[in-house]
Amino acid sequence: CMVYGHDERIRDENWPISNTVYAGKRRAIETHLLNSKGVYPIVFRPGGVFGYDLGPAKYFFEVPADKKKQLYGKHHDIKFSWVHVDDLGDAYVAAAKHAKKVAGEIFNIVGYDKPKFVDLLLKGAELAGSKIEIEFLPSRGTFYDELLDATVVLSPQKAIDLLGWTPKVYGFFENLEIY
Repeated sequence: CMVYGHDERIRDENWPISNTVYAGKRRAIETHLLNSKGVYPIVFRPGGVFGYDLGPAKYFFEVPADKKKQLYGKHHDIKFSWVHVDDLGDAYVAAAKHAKKVAGEIFNIVGYDKPKFVDLLLKGAELAGSKIEIEFLPSRGTFYDELLDATVVLSPQKAIDLLGWTPKVYGFFENLEIY
């Protein structure tokens, strides 16, 4: 989902991708896949994936010894769309069932929530039994800074309409206590 770049508006699959290094590499892979012969190519652009052991989302529960977390970049109020791993799995199954009909399509696979990154950090620390201070710093120019310095709120409507898929787990922030 990080291919779209920073914008507060809800985006669908027709939204232009950003000019970041990540987006360029991702688009090249998508183009190669969509031009494949002998298969029914389908591209998913999932939101942040959460569920079970959380994977990279464990970051929200980590509390540094100095109780400070740094966010790098110019956008301090960023939001992301998320998807539960079970919902993502259901989307893959739905795509396989409708492969001939949706070959060549790109789908945003996300749930309905779009929490602020800062709120996730604060709530994660609280659930870990601590409080943190967030420092906003200029971008260091790294790939990671570029990737996370963007609000990315996506619409799952195309997947709902064409795949008959609907996210069942409401949201990451609302379920943070489970993890």
